[in-house]
Amino acid sequence: MENPSGGESVLETAKAELERLARELPSAPDGPGKERIRNRIAGLAALVIAGGVWRAKRQVVEWDDSAMTGPATGGRPLAFSDVAAVDRSRWEKKGILVVHAKDGRKVTLDAWHHSGVKELAEKLPAGSTEQ
Repeated sequence: MENPSGGESVLETAKAELERLARELPSAPDGPGKERIRNRIAGLAALVIAGGVWRAKRQVVEWDDSAMTGPATGGRPLAFSDVAAVDRSRWEKKGILVVHAKDGRKVTLDAWHHSGVKELAEKLPAGSTEQ
């Protein structure tokens, strides 16, 4: 999932740089050079961790009796009455639902990443599809 602001590519670059520095560290001579490598590794590791937290925050989904809300729904409430279809083809095996809204939005819900998806699945319209 690519972020329009380029956040994903920054994280991938940071991960690649971490791997490169980790390979370089054992062969670096002791002294200031090795310390700089350690400091860069610590800084990049912090960036990768912060990116993971930021990415997880985008996956938040909340719901009440009438609608789902949160960044995963595009930042706008998605009323259960506006659900056109629910793809449950990966539900039994992987715990993944794909909710298709009448306005074209698609919300992917993963029971591994979103707490309470099993309860939410029960609230979705009964006329959902098994694509």
